[in-house]
Amino acid sequence: TLCGISINSAIHSFSLCTMGNGCQSSQATFTMAQVKAKDAAGDTSAPTLNDPFDYEKDVEGAEVFDLQALLLSHLTEQSEEATDAAATTSAPPLLPGLPFASQFSLSYNTAVLNGWVKQTSPACAAAAVAGAINALCGKTRTDIGAYKQATVVALLDAVLCERLDDHVRKASTAIVANARPLLAALEDEMERDGHPMHSKLKGIQKKVVWKCIRSLVVRKEEERKAAPAPCASDVTAASSETTPQPTVFERIAYGLRQSDATSVTADEDDDDEEGEGDSKGGDKHSAVTVELFVQKQATSSSTRTTAGKTSVTGSKQSAEAEETSSLSGPAVGKRDLEPVVVLSEKWKTSIYNMVGCRIGLAALRRTKPSTAYFGNWGVKSAVNAASDLLEINVVASSFMGKAAKGVRIENCISHKDVKDVIDAQWNALLAAFNAKHKVLLYHLKNHYALIHAMRSWVDTDGNVVRQILTARKGQQPRHWISFEEVRETLLGWGGYQIMVIYRK
Repeated sequence: TLCGISINSAIHSFSLCTMGNGCQSSQATFTMAQVKAKDAAGDTSAPTLNDPFDYEKDVEGAEVFDLQALLLSHLTEQSEEATDAAATTSAPPLLPGLPFASQFSLSYNTAVLNGWVKQTSPACAAAAVAGAINALCGKTRTDIGAYKQATVVALLDAVLCERLDDHVRKASTAIVANARPLLAALEDEMERDGHPMHSKLKGIQKKVVWKCIRSLVVRKEEERKAAPAPCASDVTAASSETTPQPTVFERIAYGLRQSDATSVTADEDDDDEEGEGDSKGGDKHSAVTVELFVQKQATSSSTRTTAGKTSVTGSKQSAEAEETSSLSGPAVGKRDLEPVVVLSEKWKTSIYNMVGCRIGLAALRRTKPSTAYFGNWGVKSAVNAASDLLEINVVASSFMGKAAKGVRIENCISHKDVKDVIDAQWNALLAAFNAKHKVLLYHLKNHYALIHAMRSWVDTDGNVVRQILTARKGQQPRHWISFEEVRETLLGWGGYQIMVIYRK
């Protein structure tokens, strides 16, 4: 499934040796004058990181392309017009670029080229993992039982349901109340606000979530006030048995009031740049310990002295300010109160992570599923789930990237790397690419795609050129990206990595 080509510009022919799945080798010799370089995708430009790519899906049509033209395209900086003019001459030119190179090397993986699948929606992580599993299992995308994007989406759905349950438990612990009613009510509130959970919220998600939470607690307080008062006998009977506990909405309301009192609201406005849910970083949570209060059914006037108690400053002035404040929700009013519980310092982080996970699940279940919530942890989780389902030992790990806390990366890169170190990094990447039962998956900016081929050459001036073949959008291999750009991307954020998926 792997192929290697080495060319010396002193000769006008080269040998191609491939090894198929059946371990049968074949060799063929081509004359350079017979090989014409064309880009099957029709894109001769070299896009930059700032280009506005559309990551929704692959192009329409069959997954068929000219392999030789793809592998040998863009070897020079010729313009599209110059390339077309050269192709129409009576004497076909030699392979573009090679007459100007003293050495040329090319490696490609047939299993990956045959196993990648189309990306039919903004679910690049699912489509890339599906292609990797096909390659490792020796299946082509047309085989019966081959993985598709939808197959991995279903696996990620199960993974995310478990993750949501975990976030609900953490949020419930943080606010000392069942958080599920909040999640269900918030879903309706966001729908009412015109920003349903399944809609595209990138860049505004956190702001919308906290706006709707604030509106929700105000609505719930208005409903409580509008509800008929309980009978005196019912209140007496209830107070004799248990102390009334605040609802989850009342707890959130008091927590928001305390955040406003200390001006800790920045965590409600800032969004993660990459839109990958809680995978990129934590919330800037409030460092304030918030005491909640409930109405106390007491007859002794001495117990009413606790009405002005607060854990923020402990002063009478701050208590009076709390009673009259209406910035973040319903006013407490002058009533008998009693401290009953302390909110976790990270309660806002826990609430937002829970809601963010639910939004990610809603996006995954859209007609056109999106895996924008998932980070590298999602890729690894999908691979683990596929491994259990197929009963094969498949593992995903971080192969190359910037050092990140809590993440084991086999080959760490740095801005301080010198030439010899960079050379070694390329050689390590090439060795992993050529290894048996291994597939490389590239997490570039806002996208996941497989690495299908690698090539390098030395020009006549002694400059080394190194490139990988991947896809900036969709999954069809079409873009040769320089190793310099790959390193620049990986150094831009710890989440950008080259991952290796392999069979043990």
